[in-house]
Amino acid sequence: RPDAHVRQRVVEDADPYGLNGVLHSPFSLGVLMMNERDNHTGRHAPRPETVRPRPDQAARRRAEQEDAERARAQRRRRRRLRRRVYRVLLGVLAVVFVLSAAMLARGALKGDGLKGSWALEEGTVYEFDGKGGGTLRLPMGSHAFSYTIEDNVVTLDFADESLNDASYSFLLGKDALTLDTNTGTVYWLKREGR
Repeated sequence: RPDAHVRQRVVEDADPYGLNGVLHSPFSLGVLMMNERDNHTGRHAPRPETVRPRPDQAARRRAEQEDAERARAQRRRRRRLRRRVYRVLLGVLAVVFVLSAAMLARGALKGDGLKGSWALEEGTVYEFDGKGGGTLRLPMGSHAFSYTIEDNVVTLDFADESLNDASYSFLLGKDALTLDTNTGTVYWLKREGR
């Protein structure tokens, strides 16, 4: 009978665990279901391993990262310290330069720096005595003058009224004297007798 075959198939489809209509306890049904699941998923087959670092590798990697960060921080501290040292040295050099320039200017302002004979050209010589007096020697004669120094400016006051008094900004070197009229004329003199 064709009907019996269909009925048999329906019973098999409705009862996939082969209980054939026999009612079992819920516990035995659960065990059967677990066995069926294990057969389909291959529970007893080895599972693929996920690549996870071992605890010792993770700790080692963390320690390496911490060491690298510490080294970077130390390099940054060294760089900052080096910059501070350079700034301090630059400041000290600037102070030394300013003080030495002030001392040179102070010595020149006292008049001691101008003491001596300074040759301009072809027989023109300025002689400063270091005490506020001097002589201008020219090929045609000598002229006495007195001088004062104020704010790096020397003012010559000639005793002979026929000569014009003069003021010069000056810069004093070891064996050179520069006189600037501040009108575009600059004279370079060399120390005589050295």
